[in-house]
Amino acid sequence: MFTYLDSFYLRSPSRPITTLQETLSVFDKDFLSLIADDDLFLRAIYLSSRDLYMNLNDYNSLSEKNRIKVKLSLLKYLIRFHFRCTPYGLFAGGGVGKINDHAGNISIRDDYNHFRIDLNVVGELISKVNKEGRHALTYYSNNSLYKSGDHLRYIESLLVKNRLSYQLCSVEINDYILQVLHFAKSGKPYKEIAKSLISEDISKEDAMEFVDGLIEEQLLVSELNIKANGDSPLSLLTEKINQYGLLEPEVKTINNNVNRINTSTPTVEECETINVSIYDYLGTEKVMNNLNCDTYISVSGFLPSQIANEVCDAIQILSKLSKKPESGLITKFSEAFFQRYEYEEVPLLQALDVESGIGFPVSRAGEENDINPLIDKIRTDKQTNNEVKITEFDKKLINKISRNEEEIVLTKSDLLDIEKNDAVIPNTFCSIFEVYTKGKEEYDIFLKEAGGSSSINILARFSNNQDVLNWVKEINQYDKEVGDNSVLAEISHIPEGRVGNVIQKPIVRDIEIPILSLSDLDEENVIQLSDIYVKHKQGSVDLFSKKLDKSIIPVLTNSHNFLLSDLTIYKFLSEYQNAIHTTYLLPSFHNLENLYNYLPRIRFGNIILSLRKWKVTLDDLKIHKDFEEAKSIITNYFQKESIPLTIVLVNGDNKLLLDLTNNNFIRIFIQEIKKHKNVVLEEFYEPEDYIVKDSQGNGYNNEFIMSFVKRL
Repeated sequence: MFTYLDSFYLRSPSRPITTLQETLSVFDKDFLSLIADDDLFLRAIYLSSRDLYMNLNDYNSLSEKNRIKVKLSLLKYLIRFHFRCTPYGLFAGGGVGKINDHAGNISIRDDYNHFRIDLNVVGELISKVNKEGRHALTYYSNNSLYKSGDHLRYIESLLVKNRLSYQLCSVEINDYILQVLHFAKSGKPYKEIAKSLISEDISKEDAMEFVDGLIEEQLLVSELNIKANGDSPLSLLTEKINQYGLLEPEVKTINNNVNRINTSTPTVEECETINVSIYDYLGTEKVMNNLNCDTYISVSGFLPSQIANEVCDAIQILSKLSKKPESGLITKFSEAFFQRYEYEEVPLLQALDVESGIGFPVSRAGEENDINPLIDKIRTDKQTNNEVKITEFDKKLINKISRNEEEIVLTKSDLLDIEKNDAVIPNTFCSIFEVYTKGKEEYDIFLKEAGGSSSINILARFSNNQDVLNWVKEINQYDKEVGDNSVLAEISHIPEGRVGNVIQKPIVRDIEIPILSLSDLDEENVIQLSDIYVKHKQGSVDLFSKKLDKSIIPVLTNSHNFLLSDLTIYKFLSEYQNAIHTTYLLPSFHNLENLYNYLPRIRFGNIILSLRKWKVTLDDLKIHKDFEEAKSIITNYFQKESIPLTIVLVNGDNKLLLDLTNNNFIRIFIQEIKKHKNVVLEEFYEPEDYIVKDSQGNGYNNEFIMSFVKRL
């Protein structure tokens, strides 16, 4: 059915979990000295929260209330430093290793850091250069343009309160606009565009004023923009400044300084110098850190094939419980499309126009769509259906939960009589798991995730690392070879500046669909939005490129939650892939989590599918303002409910290890439950030993990412 590639990506915190208890003991006695002596932690704090770093420097002048706030914030960061595997600045990183039959520990060491400027800042730099160097630059027609009656419609991007948003604009068609847009379709210098308009009736000044108006209205867009795929946006901006001889020495200096710290271990002072130069040049408030950092580690040793095989075998079996690929949004669109157009071939931009087409998402009966046809806000929680649908698998688990056991052990026989859902496995996909050593060559494996529309999605973020980039390109070949004759086209879009920090990456696919941006690929490998048509085919909708005369499958090569975007064309293209493949291949326990305040651990052989979980509400505790009384209430409640005092607080993807015998952690717990009114707690599953160690033998938490491919 499928197999795995022989590489893995290891994610691990920067400090060992086995030294955490000792570190916390020192923290309780003299946390200021502990932190002052830890240069790496200080730099990590600065890059994560410049404001916290500055407050730490001014600690003695703070009020008692703010001192406690700073201390607890530092404690949470310290826990992250030792506990969380999610890559984040200098707190955690990752590296590539190999899978084979050799058993033993995996050894890690620091390798290097990759620094870059926050893309919000790069966007501001580009905006400044666009204004000051307008007449030297090259401009392109906005690639969201389409005709609607006697008007042209297009999407305009706006920066509102440091957040990128979008609005649909409309302009009445005239010959001059059409002339310029056609002339600049593949890019033309400003002066050539203006010159193309000059005639006996139109002076040079009038032509330039007209072109300026088209630029202001974003019918023409500058070559200086942030691309989702390609080289460093700041480096490309610097190249253009040099190419056109623009007088922007500050940008060159900023770029040179970033390049310099990428060849060394920068101090906080060096990072602050870069930040101050950015503040001064842009005239912005000196609050946030403008530097982003990825940490890469060197991995030696091997992940035993025994572990990889167990993960693969478990997914083979458990994926049969997964649902068929479905997207209610695409299904509704398909039904509405056929009702409106039947077998007609329609430009996608026109089909998504709520006035001349059908819009997306398709409105419910009696609802009115947003007045902006290509712009749509995600529905609120009140509009969603929260009905819990109990499956046969849920019923089997409910029967086991009623026994009030600490652990539920599933067997193959438990799964035999459950209706199979015929999952459509993606051509490639990833799994994420933790490995807990419980004896010599014996392991428990916490299988956290398996699926995704492509194995590339979760790895592409780290493709600034050459080993990862090579691996991603290998996966891309599998995606193409295993698939049908459809063209895989990467959706190239930066939905919002700060999101771009984890989306922007080197080019990894051969074909792109740029949305409100340009592409570094050759023109024959770029599918413009205006080239995408939609038709009804075999009970659903099919997207195809007129230019290529082939069906296309848009793919989002990152893990961005596109449903949070307010740009409908982006949401539609991204959602389309979910109607083709099953993107989650493990059983879901979401229904049970809604039904019970406590869930036991769920295991399938050596594979842990879910750790023990508890839900605790503020009403359960009835905490008072007096700290000692609150502490007593919490301790008594945890004992009554058999909740361990060493526990993990779960908030979405964020996990924080707590020791509720410690007053500082109790204060953090009180803060969290008062803020959220209810919290989810997860057991701290401590292994006998650690498969990942450093050269001193210290053990580290781990997350492994493996790639799977369909058998040819």
